[in-house]
Amino acid sequence: MDWIFDAKTAIENRRSVRSFTSDPVEPEAMSQLASFIKSVPLPFTHNTEIKFFKAQPTKDMYYTIRSPEDNMAFISDLDPISLGKTGFIGELAVLKATSLGLSTCWIGTFKKSELLSLSPETLVGVDNPGLNDKSVADRATVCCCPVGYFQEKGLRLYDRFVKTVFSFNRKVLKDLLEEPSSEPKIPEHLMHAIEMGIKSPSAINMQPWRFSFDESFESILIGLPGDFKPFKWAYPNIDIGICASHVYLSLLAQDYNPKVEIFTKNNGVVFRIFPGKKVVKRVFKRKLIKRSRTEINKGKTVATSATNKLGYNDLRGALRTVIALYPTANPVKFGVGIALRTATALCTKIDPKNKGVMGVVRTAALVYSKLDTKQRGFNKLLITAKTLIPVFKK
Repeated sequence: MDWIFDAKTAIENRRSVRSFTSDPVEPEAMSQLASFIKSVPLPFTHNTEIKFFKAQPTKDMYYTIRSPEDNMAFISDLDPISLGKTGFIGELAVLKATSLGLSTCWIGTFKKSELLSLSPETLVGVDNPGLNDKSVADRATVCCCPVGYFQEKGLRLYDRFVKTVFSFNRKVLKDLLEEPSSEPKIPEHLMHAIEMGIKSPSAINMQPWRFSFDESFESILIGLPGDFKPFKWAYPNIDIGICASHVYLSLLAQDYNPKVEIFTKNNGVVFRIFPGKKVVKRVFKRKLIKRSRTEINKGKTVATSATNKLGYNDLRGALRTVIALYPTANPVKFGVGIALRTATALCTKIDPKNKGVMGVVRTAALVYSKLDTKQRGFNKLLITAKTLIPVFKK
């Protein structure tokens, strides 16, 4: 699936950021994020909306944090299933933003009057407080999400405490299983999916999800515990959807073909995910290589030219550069040939004008810039790429 980013890396790297620079997100990255949200295939139908809006770099929007310029708003019906789907879809957008080197934070408490003044069409259900009070609307803007670049220097003492202690205080697995005695029996692929699910963000780090299985471990169920009581947050079903998206992505990354059923139990949403059969890589690889001989040859020429331009004067250097690049675009690793094809396709996907030597160089720079978010702008991106390339010469 072409839309799949490196889910494991994105999940590992995602952090709820509370301090942003005032720099707007580069149009190229915002365009990729918007395109992803519009085209990503989902395992269910839905009517969730994700809208982008601009804000001023003040605390007028989010109370305790200074808003970056770019933001997302999540609009949802307020029944448990719709809220769960919104969490699932929203987290896909968050992880895609993370894969693009951007920082984000789910925020359920925001000033609706400020959002109304900034982007009237983005605010739905004005009378819905979004906290623990009962809603008076059937549909509302349930959460917002700033999108920008992390600025650690701006963190206050409270934010540093939340970042280093509260946010990473994860529950142990036995406390998240409906039946703790099932832990030794969990198959490896489901255990890996659960580990990714546990890394999900949740309101005030409640981690409300619980995992259970059918008798033969043919499916995994994610829902709220039977005795759950919300604390200052009316939409815990969003958190269940967020967790379910991590589990789903993990199974995809392990080459399974998961299917999803969604239902309610005790007024809460439940995601039941069937991993399905594992895709046989060898057959898929053969078909891809057969169809892409021309693209591979073009990739070799372009990659070699690009690395020569940077003083990397042999094909081995070109291969190493591209191999370092391609897992970011395609986590299904099929060797050098597919690596070259993927790198070439990636550079034109980022920008159709990215052709030839500078296109590949610019692509590599955009990927490598994740290691240093201060390296923005074309010249600085090239500097980043040139600095990192010698690492792959060794």
